[in-house]
Amino acid sequence: MNKFLEKIIEAQGIVIGGFPTFFSLNALTKTFLERWYPLKHRRMLTHGKYGVTVAGGFRDAAKVKEYINSFFKWYQMDLVGDIQISGNAPCLFCGYGEDCLYSNVPLFYGSNRIRPEMFFQAKEDKDLLEKARSLGRKLGEKVLIKA
Repeated sequence: MNKFLEKIIEAQGIVIGGFPTFFSLNALTKTFLERWYPLKHRRMLTHGKYGVTVAGGFRDAAKVKEYINSFFKWYQMDLVGDIQISGNAPCLFCGYGEDCLYSNVPLFYGSNRIRPEMFFQAKEDKDLLEKARSLGRKLGEKVLIKA
């Protein structure tokens, strides 16, 4: 983890992405963020760095976005922006989505039958791709101006 902390200290801009599990940020990303503590203990080594949030997932991506945005604020980083990406119900590809009594497929799609149009693919969302490009350019400009 020390190598990651060194990279974070060196970086001017940081993009953090996560997805929701059980109504909040996934455990792996949350654990990673918790390991940043040495960067704010007694001095704020992240002050003034730029952050971009990428939140994706089938449900509760807005909670993930709020969590990561709040994290940047807590670490006194300047939020350049955020992007929220839709996701797919795990039931669509678990292998049991059409037969499982607890499947999200009929709940969200109205039918047990899994069809190709139920799957979200970010690469097909032109507006999403343009927003991602725009955020990347904006982050790059901020970093260059600061350098």
